[in-house]
Amino acid sequence: MGPFYVIAYSLAAAQLVVPARYAFVPLLIAACHLPNFMFLNLGIATFSVTRLVIFVGLLRAWRRGVALNTPVDKAVVIWAVIAAVTAFFHHPTDSNPFSIRFALVYDVLGSYLYFRIFVRDMDDLSSLCKSLILIMIFLAIPVAVEKITGKNNYALMFGGFVYSEVREGHIRAKGPFGGAIPLGIAAATAVPLVVVLWRTHRRLALVGIIACGVIVICSASSGPIGTLAAGLLGLWLWRCREKLRQIRIASLWGLLLLHMIMKAPVWYLLARVDFVGGSTGWHRAELINTGPQSLWRMVDCRN
Repeated sequence: MGPFYVIAYSLAAAQLVVPARYAFVPLLIAACHLPNFMFLNLGIATFSVTRLVIFVGLLRAWRRGVALNTPVDKAVVIWAVIAAVTAFFHHPTDSNPFSIRFALVYDVLGSYLYFRIFVRDMDDLSSLCKSLILIMIFLAIPVAVEKITGKNNYALMFGGFVYSEVREGHIRAKGPFGGAIPLGIAAATAVPLVVVLWRTHRRLALVGIIACGVIVICSASSGPIGTLAAGLLGLWLWRCREKLRQIRIASLWGLLLLHMIMKAPVWYLLARVDFVGGSTGWHRAELINTGPQSLWRMVDCRN
């Protein structure tokens, strides 16, 4: 049994014995330090490490229960229903759209319920943020080494392509993730949680911000940089929360005005976003532009 399987089953077992306050630690380790491929086939379902830890965690929390009565809870449940129903609008060309959609619902809804159950108060949130910072620090170190050497040590340990991708002369580190963009976005989205500790544990928070920043830089991708900027903007807008309604209305009108005066649709602003060179923003904008057309063509084919 290789090191991957030993670590995978150890994390699943740890989920049953660690204190409830730190029950999310095995999931964070699995999500941030292990490749996300399916290694356990139970016939009707296949499991990655994260899915296995979520499953074990939900079994452990069965008796704790959770009441889904907040607006965010309802929004997540509605999203899950919509995501499952839209499977009917995907043509099964290369794979089964139902298995893909239900796997997506399991990943998102399962993760949400997992943290909803185990993170119930500010003490739990503080423990989560501290654990996340430590995990990001231990992720930043091998990612920085990969950026310098061009070799992925996670691939050396768990398998995969050892040499890092190079685009426009920049090494794009990916660590245990499937690509540089997911790696950078994971670190960028962690920053708002790290900032939670700024008032109570400023030094630890500062180290966490630096670690996340190092990972974003090592990914050498525009998406993570834009995500980090959006997260920092959201934190700054907290100061303006009393005027947030006016800001949203002004932003909407601004987008409509740009849509009318631009030669291309407003979502082609994505094509202009390129922080590091070699960005694929145009392809994302084109995907938005052709998405509805592709959907209608697919519906016509099904009829």
